[in-house]
Amino acid sequence: MPFQPSTPEELQRSAEQVCELEALIHRLRAEGHDVHIIWDVDRVLVSGRSDDAFAHLGFKVEKYFDHEERLFTEVLENGPFARIARACGEDGMHQSQDIVTARSSFLGLRVTRFLLHNFGIDVNWMLQIGHQSKEDSYRIILEYRKKNPKSYVISVDDMQKHTDAFDAAASKLGMNDRSCSILAHIVREYDEDEMRHEVDAVMAVQGDHPTFVDTFCTQTGRLKRRVMVTPKPRDTMREMFQRVHLETLMRGCVELHRVELEKLADELMPGAPKSIDNLFYLYELIREPR
Repeated sequence: MPFQPSTPEELQRSAEQVCELEALIHRLRAEGHDVHIIWDVDRVLVSGRSDDAFAHLGFKVEKYFDHEERLFTEVLENGPFARIARACGEDGMHQSQDIVTARSSFLGLRVTRFLLHNFGIDVNWMLQIGHQSKEDSYRIILEYRKKNPKSYVISVDDMQKHTDAFDAAASKLGMNDRSCSILAHIVREYDEDEMRHEVDAVMAVQGDHPTFVDTFCTQTGRLKRRVMVTPKPRDTMREMFQRVHLETLMRGCVELHRVELEKLADELMPGAPKSIDNLFYLYELIREPR
């Protein structure tokens, strides 16, 4: 691969770039523009750790998907621009945003979990690669935004070919004066040994239930990062969705028939708490067979 963690100077340049984008958004809003941002994911909204894991695994897609699936219960780390994405809709900030990413399947699920769990970041669309190229995804968004004459679209990506693709799509639609692209600086707050140790440990986990893997700082030997690994991700996800579905079904049935069920609870279960579980138990007793 090999790589080194970002120097203090590189981290500073990245921080300055984030501040420059924030200032640009404020200026455009002050000029009356409706600002929309298209985000890449890795190395932009989240760290580049997954990309480096892909390289460590020899760019073997099956191994990489196995690695990412095992981490679906672990929230992705914040990237340099996560703070701005979180501020969407605030006074003086951009009003809307989309994601265009090469992540799909379980990889895309990790992005959704990041958005909902970590920030509640609101996005209009998440266009994943598989059905169209990034340039086509950009075109879809730009065509939609072009309808609003006040709309200004900004794309942030860590790869030159993708910022070029955005600029090309904007040019074809005659939106050069209402758009711009930003090539994000690549930053790493971990070294190669730490990353390799974590990837190998994640892939080595066996068993039926989620557990934790620890990564220690190469320099000090202190605990640096703890991640949750799910060795049987598809089984775990199936159980999670079944549990959520059951809880939703129970609550829906109880709320629909609460008055009758609480009266019945007073008769059949005097003194027992009128919990969702107890009321749903009564509902199951009295409901008509399907």
